[in-house]
Amino acid sequence: MREFSTYVKEAGLAKLKIAQQMSNFAYEHFLLQKLNTVTKCKVRMYMIEGFNFAKRDLLSESDPYLYIKCGKTVFNE
Repeated sequence: MREFSTYVKEAGLAKLKIAQQMSNFAYEHFLLQKLNTVTKCKVRMYMIEGFNFAKRDLLSESDPYLYIKCGKTVFNE
């Protein structure tokens, strides 16, 4: 069986790069399917360093806290 690109060349349509465009479209479609697939996983994050925290209280130093948002889920530690 001959490839589609061979038929395109024989028809004189190689300049239009139809085979390449179809290949790119198929790849993008495959990639979108994979990106839209829901995968359950556990994520572990480590806060290593922080700096330049604003002072919020008059009687103490800064009061840093960690705020993480993933989609609609919010983790506020």
